[in-house]
Amino acid sequence: MRAPFVVLRGISTAAAMATKPIPIILIGASQEVGRKVTESFKSHFEVIQFMDSFPKAQENLPSILAGKGPKTPSDNDIGTHDYSKTPRAVIFGRRYNQEQVKELNGLCSGTESAPVAWITGDPAVEPPAQPGPDYASKTAGLVMDAFKKWENAGGKSDILLY
Repeated sequence: MRAPFVVLRGISTAAAMATKPIPIILIGASQEVGRKVTESFKSHFEVIQFMDSFPKAQENLPSILAGKGPKTPSDNDIGTHDYSKTPRAVIFGRRYNQEQVKELNGLCSGTESAPVAWITGDPAVEPPAQPGPDYASKTAGLVMDAFKKWENAGGKSDILLY
């Protein structure tokens, strides 16, 4: 059984991140937002693959986290698709609910080739109906804070909320 969700608030983004972008998997509802978030993440995270559906994540995420690459080719050009790098985090957009995150976390449990942070939106925070121009960069900051908190805690497999 995985540890409960951890809510993160008020953590400084001033904490230094590694100079080399951290490889991640990004799971979101739309390619349009996925592109913007991927761009906002570039200085801190390297999106290896973006998935825009729960079934795609169910099919491909365990294999990618095991270091084998996806079972089916990506249907988008978002991310580097460099599967030689081990993902350090799986990051979910706010349109994915906690049950979906828990299901994927359970499906992937034990398949990871290295510790992986699971980071998802806090269900108590309603996503904006129309994200503004700074939404992706603000989200990137929250996600970076969550990852740093996970890393500083020794890379425990809690599901973190941003």
